[in-house]
Amino acid sequence: MWGLSISTNNEFWVGFGHGIDFQIGQSPLNVQLHAMTGLYRSGDGVNLGGPIEFRSGIEVQYITDKDWRLGLGWDHRSNLEIYDINPGLETAFIRLSVPIAN
Repeated sequence: MWGLSISTNNEFWVGFGHGIDFQIGQSPLNVQLHAMTGLYRSGDGVNLGGPIEFRSGIEVQYITDKDWRLGLGWDHRSNLEIYDINPGLETAFIRLSVPIAN
């Protein structure tokens, strides 16, 4: 998977990694765990210590018949102490995922 975040403070993060899905019974609900490595630019936002930042999180998703996903999640970004500064950043988000190929 890949991810992109842009804030109103001109913060920018782009990265890629892996996700694992757990379907909740026979329902269209799903829980996804993800971990990604990426590049970060603080802009006017939070100084996370350096350009290499890791992102991990959890999301609850509703999956439609056409595999669109609407999710609500939370993630954490930090540099795993590879830099002297490592305040971390928590994000709550809403995501819409649309498949580009079947």
